[in-house]
Amino acid sequence: MICAAYVKLMSGRIWVEAEVGQGSRFIFEVRLRKFATEAKQEAAMPSRARAVAASEFKGIRVLVGEGREAVRKQLQAAAADLGLEINFVYDGQAVVDAIRQGRCDICLLDLKLPFLSGIDAARLVRRDISDRFPVIVLTDAEFMRSRDTCLSIGMNDYLAIPVSGEQLKERLREHVLNGRKGKGSPF
Repeated sequence: MICAAYVKLMSGRIWVEAEVGQGSRFIFEVRLRKFATEAKQEAAMPSRARAVAASEFKGIRVLVGEGREAVRKQLQAAAADLGLEINFVYDGQAVVDAIRQGRCDICLLDLKLPFLSGIDAARLVRRDISDRFPVIVLTDAEFMRSRDTCLSIGMNDYLAIPVSGEQLKERLREHVLNGRKGKGSPF
């Protein structure tokens, strides 16, 4: 059951092939992104171009509410390449507290956080702090990959896991840099 749930979340399929006296094979198919190619392309990028990309985002304070180690490591690497200040918290209440204290410019938020879920944290931010603060859901669920769904639960947008550097740059430009160029503070 657990495997079937994960495969379904990844928009894949799972099945069993069995023969009496021979045993069973459990097979699944999911679509995954290739990151080795992206990493090679970024490594091939001239150092001057990387420096320009990093200067565009330097100093942006990113709060990440995420419990999965693999996702945290991936985001940490992307943040370092872009010159971002990144702070990780592990539960929804810590997310709300950090945003309330003004310690970040944008929040990347997993839905499945302990103590206070990502959805509940986003709703508290919207109700008690700001209806304009950028909150981006981190998701591997296909059903969350629509802005309408994100807006309905209090999020501005989504980032599909695994997060690519280009996706992260797009969201930062749209939800942080564009706000700094005349749309005012997210508060």
